[in-house]
Formats: sequence, structure tokens, C-alpha cells
Amino acid sequence: METGRKLASVFSNAIFRSGNVTGTDEAFTKGVYEIDPARMEIVVPTESMGRKRRNENAYVVSFNQVSVVEEEQALYEAKQASPKNAYLVDSYASGLKNEFSAKALYVRRDVIEITGSAKMKLKKADIGLFYVDPEDPMKGGTGHTLRLCEKHNVPVITQIEWMKWMIS
Repeated sequence: METGRKLASVFSNAIFRSGNVTGTDEAFTKGVYEIDPARMEIVVPTESMGRKRRNENAYVVSFNQVSVVEEEQALYEAKQASPKNAYLVDSYASGLKNEFSAKALYVRRDVIEITGSAKMKLKKADIGLFYVDPEDPMKGGTGHTLRLCEKHNVPVITQIEWMKWMIS
């Protein structure tokens, strides 16, 4: 929470974005909410995801607002960033409703978090701040999003660096 609060205070014109996930995302978002919830963009795969964690003054977008072209592009980008997980996207794209297609909702959400969306009025991310597993920073959903940042030339800062800011 302190990181979100401090960054929102120091960078008074910055807009922050989150996927509204429990844990680190949630704590960061709460910190930004304490300073200015209107500067928080929440990107969710479905309208109902994490509704209780949201502030009514945050800008919330869900995939029911994205254009067909942007969705197809997001699915393509998700497969490119994490080829090992292409089966998730393929399952979703084929219309199946199972655990794999459900996970595809998150990998496509991550694409929009980084690349932005013209229809949803989200600019491309300028920078990504992440809390990573020091043993394997490229694993899981965080690794997927890090690969998206790399592909789209979005600079990344992990807790190894941003925790130093908390001390100063």
C-alpha cells in the first residue's frame, strides 16, 4: 500500500493501472486510492471481477467494451508473449468454457494493460512496476506481463529497485 501511496504523492500527474488482482496489485491500488482514486485505471476481464476491491471513482474498463479487432489483437499478442500458453487462448477462441479458456481472460487483459485500447481510452503503458519472484521472475502471469512489456518496449522496474525508493 505504501508504494502506491508514495508514487501517487510524488508523481502527481501520473495515471496508474492495475488488473485488480488480490495481493500486491490490491495493496498498490489501495495506496493510490488514498491519494486520488480518479487516477487509477482498473482493467478487468469481466465486469464483475473484483467489484468489491474497486473504488467508485476509479476508471474501470472490462473486455465487454473492447472492439472485436482489439480483442483479436490481444489474443494474438498473448500467444506471442507466452507461446507455451497458446492452448489457453486457443481454448477461449474456440468458444470452449473450461478452466483453460477462463485463464485466457487474464492473459488478454494483461495485453490491454500494457498496449492500451483506443476504444476504451487507455494509452499504452509508459512503465511497468512489478513484484516478481526473485527465483523465477518470468513465471506465471507476472512473467507473461513482463514479456509483453519487453515486446512493446515498456520499461520495467521490479521490487529490487522500487523498494529502495521506499527507504529514501
